[in-house]
Amino acid sequence: MSDPVELAALIGVGAFTRGRAYANQGRVRVLDHQPEIGRVTARCAGSGGVPYSVVVEYEYSPREVLTAVEGRCSCPVGHNCKHVVATVLTALRAEAEAASPGGPGTPEGPSTSWRTVLDDVMPPAGAPVTRLALVLVFSPRRAPGAPLPDGSAAPVSRWRPDHGSPGHLRARPMRMGKRGRWIVTGASWSRVAQQDVEDADPEQLRALEELLRLDPDRDPYSSRSRDWLDLTDRMVPDLWRVLSDIVASGVELVEADSFTPVTVEPAPARAEVAVEQDSAGDLHLRPVIIPGAPRAAAGAPRAAAPRAAAAAASRAAAAPSGGAMDAAGS
Repeated sequence: MSDPVELAALIGVGAFTRGRAYANQGRVRVLDHQPEIGRVTARCAGSGGVPYSVVVEYEYSPREVLTAVEGRCSCPVGHNCKHVVATVLTALRAEAEAASPGGPGTPEGPSTSWRTVLDDVMPPAGAPVTRLALVLVFSPRRAPGAPLPDGSAAPVSRWRPDHGSPGHLRARPMRMGKRGRWIVTGASWSRVAQQDVEDADPEQLRALEELLRLDPDRDPYSSRSRDWLDLTDRMVPDLWRVLSDIVASGVELVEADSFTPVTVEPAPARAEVAVEQDSAGDLHLRPVIIPGAPRAAAGAPRAAAPRAAAAAASRAAAAPSGGAMDAAGS
């Protein structure tokens, strides 16, 4: 298998040349390669033998042309560096050797024509706009002493007590890949900040960048790419306006992993606690979210449902004099 020359166009000739030299020198140790989703985790020895951690996500077109690469590295460059190139080349070479009927040394078949490469890397004018999504993941609040999300116990020591952890809502951009699935390759927050997501609608990129600008911890001078953006309470009240603008621009909101659509309600919701009694007479509390409900002052009585009002009236009639219950309940 010949090295994908389109990698030079995606990352840069300089990084490609130096990264290929690193790959030829055997500086990369691939820890995990999942070609079905285009993801590689590796360690690459840099200058002076300093090891760097590398994570790369890539995408091939249906005609097997490399069309996107998004790599993160622990080196000072941090993003799509020579270590990323070396990692991609090493992983793809190993995969090709393993898939070859004769193993290493088997003569190569005909290579992809240069016209096919250019057609896939540089789509013609009028190509469809790439669909973008904002993927959301929610981590609920963890009480002190409660297990971690993976079921393990939280580390506790004399100097590090377990105070639990607050809930988190995180977001990251994704784009629809050429194989019809949501992918992160080529749609990182750094790409959004540079307005550089292939074939994306500029209005959608500007809407997503507005969300990035709300981050109080954002460093506009950092070149490092991060995966998730924390949607903290410090972004409120602008957060909901910006999310509405993102939806209005056409960006899809989906849940992580399942990619189930997420809906942003146009009006605030009200949280209540429903008190229910089972057949044994035990009371149970159940949280209830009422979308678009008007706000009610704390302790303000509300009209009881007809059935509840009739039951309360019946209990009041049966109660001894002076012992009638408030029909609104307590």
